[in-house]
Amino acid sequence: MSIYRRLLLTFCIFVTVVIIGGIGFKIMAGESYSFLECAYNAFVFVSTVDRPFSGALEKTCGTGYRIFTIFLIVGGMGTILYGLSTITALIVEGELTNILRRRRMENRIKNLRNHIILCGVGETGYYIAEELHKIRAAFVVVENSEARLERVKGMSDLLYVEGDATDDTTLEKAGIEHASGIILALHGDPENLFATITARQLNPGIKIVAKCVDPKAERKLKGAGANEVVSPAAIGGLRMASVMVRPAVVTFLDKMLRDPQETTRIGEITVRAGSDIADKTLGEVRLGERTSVLVVAVKMPDGEKFRYRPAPETRLVPGTVVVLMGEVANMKKAEALAGRAEGAGPAVEGP
Repeated sequence: MSIYRRLLLTFCIFVTVVIIGGIGFKIMAGESYSFLECAYNAFVFVSTVDRPFSGALEKTCGTGYRIFTIFLIVGGMGTILYGLSTITALIVEGELTNILRRRRMENRIKNLRNHIILCGVGETGYYIAEELHKIRAAFVVVENSEARLERVKGMSDLLYVEGDATDDTTLEKAGIEHASGIILALHGDPENLFATITARQLNPGIKIVAKCVDPKAERKLKGAGANEVVSPAAIGGLRMASVMVRPAVVTFLDKMLRDPQETTRIGEITVRAGSDIADKTLGEVRLGERTSVLVVAVKMPDGEKFRYRPAPETRLVPGTVVVLMGEVANMKKAEALAGRAEGAGPAVEGP
């Protein structure tokens, strides 16, 4: 039986004992006292505060009163001792600590803005959580398996919601209304499809990245509202081929992404109107000198193609996406220079 049920049972037994005591005293007292007075005196007696009726009833009822009060003492004290043991167990077993920690975490999730929601930390989701934690992104894990949650709870300051990712209430607890993106890494395509529909309804502007097990489900997921669909099987196949024909490149990427001490990443920033680097050339803004990052490519707002190794004369008009490589901390500096549009930018905690 859970701690909460034991506490509820203790309360119910205590109330029952008081009611029985009130009924017993009423029978013995007759019309001299009302039932409410009898119940009150029973409560006072069971609580070991005072003798019922200040001993007046004992003189008139004699032996019957004494026998009844013996059973009432045993019942009342037994209930109180059981309740105390339950409360002690609540503290010793850490239930109270868990409750307080859960409330603090819920408050932190409510204050998140522009964060990422990760649904599912199974075979694929675990590595996603590991990477998001490593780059210090603000994210909330949604998982209905306690065993899978235990696997990722070792990450410091992990925020999570235990529940079904396809349920509206669960996603609302994860702060989907204020989230900038959601990653759906659930077990099967039907779950990811349903979660996509749910997420899109709750937040029409959110970016949705969904896992696809069967390639045939990709079209359905995009039709349901997913911005991007990723197939782990396809990516795994491409990686195996790359290991065979481009081993040095794969080793370089592995060192960058998997080394626990390495924080170098490839990232992107979007130039915002009115920012420090808007409408200036790459040569003028000197991103490399100011933030120690390497500019890999740019994508202009009016095109889909990337310009690799862009020339210093490339003008960074608002909406330009700049692909960078560098330390995570330096990426943040570049983001600050590029500015943040209202409702966009990196995830932060705050009101």
